[in-house]
Amino acid sequence: MPNASQLAVELVTAVRCAVSKKRLFSRVLVWAVALVLVALPAAAQTPAPTLAVNSSRPFEIEDNSFFVEEAFNQEAGVVQTIFGSTFLGDTGWAATITQEWPAPAMRHQLSFTMPFGRVNGETGPGDVALNYRYQLLEEKPGQPAIAPRFTVLMPTGSKSRGLGAGAWGLQLNVPVSKQLRDFYFHGNAGVTWYPSASFAGPSADRTSTVSDDPSRALTSPFVAGSTIYRVRPMLHLMIESVVTWQQALIAPGLADRAAFRVLSPGVRTGWNHGDTQYVVGAAVPTTWGPEHADLGVFVYASYETAFWHPRKP
Repeated sequence: MPNASQLAVELVTAVRCAVSKKRLFSRVLVWAVALVLVALPAAAQTPAPTLAVNSSRPFEIEDNSFFVEEAFNQEAGVVQTIFGSTFLGDTGWAATITQEWPAPAMRHQLSFTMPFGRVNGETGPGDVALNYRYQLLEEKPGQPAIAPRFTVLMPTGSKSRGLGAGAWGLQLNVPVSKQLRDFYFHGNAGVTWYPSASFAGPSADRTSTVSDDPSRALTSPFVAGSTIYRVRPMLHLMIESVVTWQQALIAPGLADRAAFRVLSPGVRTGWNHGDTQYVVGAAVPTTWGPEHADLGVFVYASYETAFWHPRKP
């Protein structure tokens, strides 16, 4: 979802520099769930290619998952804009806007995600993500859709305020999608890598912030999966799950790894108006970390419209 997406849930996170595991958990919790929309850009695609006669009809809403990325690019001329917000009580909130563009047709897709949120009393923008996704395989009988995504994470959020990683990062995700009658199954596997991240926290005397500490690479693999059930053509029930093994600096030059698990039941619905499709949805994600679990609320809205009409051959 990129999705985010995704997220997703990640995944993509702007919190590599917590002073303690408790502070680390709360930061990762907000940003990993919200920025997973980068790994998981949720685009309301036009209908999938027609399947065999003995198969169920294509889904009327596609690629609108919240935390698990679906393997569908935008078709030529169709642009998708996505809004997502996560609310986690006292921990904070995070919102993202994602826009996806075909480049210029379905085979290649470019997108960006811009986050903004409030984490532990600090409010501001997070790290911007620039995404490229390649439609490796389109779905057909006996074949899933596969669309690998490559993301550049830009250090636009404040590291000292806990809103960004303070370093350039890369992410790779490989989503796979397959329809089975009124069910859609999606799976993701990927990794987030910061080649040179530095610690951002109070120094030993507690009066200043470390700025010249040794940097090191951080690697955070993740997997995700979801099942979507079509109750009605424009009403879908969803269950999504994400697991990320998050590596973060806990002291200058010292990294630690912790597993974070997200389980999110949700629902999405939509309607069509001319060349535009609108989709709204909500979910209740629970995130388990090393110390405790947090229950959140996620809300989603998107619209997809034709910006231009490709010339017919």
